[in-house]
Amino acid sequence: MASQLFEGQEFRSDQRGSVARVLLERKRDCLLDYAVPERLVKQIEVGAHVRVPLRRAETTGWVISFPARPAVEGLRELSAISSEPFHLSATLLHLAEWVAGYYCAPLAATLACILPAPVRRARTQEQLLVACLPGWEEAAVDRLGCSPREKRAWARLRELGPSWLTELCASTGTGPQIWKKLVERGLVELRKAQRARHPLGSLPPGPGELPVLTEDQAGAFEAVRTAIRQNGFSPFLLFGVTGSGKTEVYLRSVGEALSQGRSALVLVPEIALTPQLVEQVQSRFGDRPGKVALWHSRLSAGERHDQWRDIVCGRARVVVGARSAVFAPLRGLGLIVVDEEHESAYKQGETPRYHARDVAVMRARREGIPVLLGSACPSLESYANALAGKYRLLELRVRVEDRPLPLVRIVDLRRRAKKSRAVVGASSPERPWLSPELQEELAKRLALREQAILYVNRRGYARVLQCSDCGAVKECPHCSVALTYHRAGENLRCHFCGHSEPFPTACSACPGGRFDALGTGTERIVESVEAAFPSAKVLRMDSDSMAKKGALPDALRAFAERRFDILVGTQMVAKGLHFPRVTLVGVVQIDGLLHMPDFRSAERAFQQLLQVAGRSGRGETRGVVYVQTRCPVHPAIQFARHHDYRGFAEQDLDFRTSFGYPPATRLLLLIWKSRSDELCRRAAESEAGEIRRRLDGLAEGGEILPAPILRLQGAFRYQLLLKTNRMVEASRVLKRWTETRTRRTEVDLVVDVDPVEFL
Repeated sequence: MASQLFEGQEFRSDQRGSVARVLLERKRDCLLDYAVPERLVKQIEVGAHVRVPLRRAETTGWVISFPARPAVEGLRELSAISSEPFHLSATLLHLAEWVAGYYCAPLAATLACILPAPVRRARTQEQLLVACLPGWEEAAVDRLGCSPREKRAWARLRELGPSWLTELCASTGTGPQIWKKLVERGLVELRKAQRARHPLGSLPPGPGELPVLTEDQAGAFEAVRTAIRQNGFSPFLLFGVTGSGKTEVYLRSVGEALSQGRSALVLVPEIALTPQLVEQVQSRFGDRPGKVALWHSRLSAGERHDQWRDIVCGRARVVVGARSAVFAPLRGLGLIVVDEEHESAYKQGETPRYHARDVAVMRARREGIPVLLGSACPSLESYANALAGKYRLLELRVRVEDRPLPLVRIVDLRRRAKKSRAVVGASSPERPWLSPELQEELAKRLALREQAILYVNRRGYARVLQCSDCGAVKECPHCSVALTYHRAGENLRCHFCGHSEPFPTACSACPGGRFDALGTGTERIVESVEAAFPSAKVLRMDSDSMAKKGALPDALRAFAERRFDILVGTQMVAKGLHFPRVTLVGVVQIDGLLHMPDFRSAERAFQQLLQVAGRSGRGETRGVVYVQTRCPVHPAIQFARHHDYRGFAEQDLDFRTSFGYPPATRLLLLIWKSRSDELCRRAAESEAGEIRRRLDGLAEGGEILPAPILRLQGAFRYQLLLKTNRMVEASRVLKRWTETRTRRTEVDLVVDVDPVEFL
């Protein structure tokens, strides 16, 4: 038996052999050769998930190849092959190889991301199915002497058709004993059957008559339809203003792929934040259970297992999912759609740190199919690719039905008298978080029975608790950040590590000190709105209030049905929501995004403003947007005020080119992490020199610096940022070095290729 590090493997699904090379499921890549037992020779192929002996135990792995000559003699035999359909196609193996190489990650970790453990460990679900036996009529049943309840139950089952026993008992109000009696009389049969767990639930009604496309929509769809029929790699960037009908272009394109006998993949940044898009896809294409599959990390292990089976067996032809769905094992893939392609949620935060948008483009290239990236405010990287001709730019320049874009008004908070800091528990009659202009507009919209959305970029009640006597701030014991005060529950929480502690009765640094609540969050805005408009019904939407499964779609449905007048929320309220009765959007707080230590801070603020503004005026009445800020002349705010994406993009691209930031160059971020500040700093300084030497001519960078948040989740962190125009070569060199790096139990090293976060 021989082991070696992964050095690029040729995956051929047509191979068979008596020796299998297996990549073990471990933190570091390890390839071992095993003899294939005679009983498994015809079953095992490249990509199969197998069990193999390792020392005195067993482990699992993937068959990577069948070498003609084993590395050593006397090989141990494979133990077994997975009974589930967990085979990975050669296409997905090649994609995994690229992801592992480009993002400096172990191939085993990449394959585990493609086929996560919950899917492999779960099993098919069996339940009791009840069905009427043929040959029985009502008159014959009467002669059997059945009780009235038995007759009613049998009649109901004949009307419904085969049904699951648990649901039948609930819907008919009959207990299991009634059905057992009917089995004994020979009227029904009761048997175990596999029951798929479909997270999408029952099928919604069809869409009815399709909407008439605008001229821009028709042109965009025709371009994508032609590409689908030509069966070739074609990357598109669909740039459409908010409310211009990008979703309808997606749906028509997916329909075209299905009509050609192909399948389609629709990626969304966060599945929980896009329930309306999911409902539209299921309504349009879910003409039978299981045809549309859902894929994201919030599904139960059983749901993920059954969704995987539906996808890999070809029952599911359309997959809607978050970033990990980019690896969905769809058969005959014909189209990939990436909605809101600019969103940072597409970037994986742990190894392998891939970007789903870029992996989608690479998968489309390898599959030879079109990929459609869509956004109202594309990332500057994608827009630069379109300007350079790498992507074909499709534009939707006007809203559906030629509705006007909302009017954006800026409220300059610098001109307002400074408000006194509110003490926790004290009332604030001035309501400093809502300007008079915004309150006046809210009153006007409520009087007209219209709806409003207020955007706040922070959850909780107050951002900081500070002692009014000594100035001490309550900080997280594990992170270098202040704790956020949550009035619901009366506690302080860290939004990075999850630490929670009760609200302090007094300052621990000085006797008798009282705490002031500084800053604001969704809870405080709700309090201010309810104080200003007691008769208004206010709904709060953030990750705290929407934590329960199903809470978000229920809340959106309630708001759509006008059971609430005002929706207060974080970025949840900015993405892809369509509420025709919303005519006012208030941006309560945006300045924090403008001053983040990140070259993308202006872009992110601009995108948030453009997105949340787009929720206003999607019906017959023109919308209005109020932006409260102390930075009214900031370019991001001024360009957003005029809905001028091109002006902002031109200015910010010039800035990035001048300073050598993406898309002018590519970035590599190396992060050293340790419980010891001193050990972490020394390791970073000593290894940075070796990295620079190995990457000489391939990348250049600055000095080792503490991370903006030095301590996170109990670990101190130091960073090295490198710039390169030869990322593939630099990644290859860096990956080889990290594989041979001396393992430091006290200091971990993270390599982040094309990072999107720097905190």
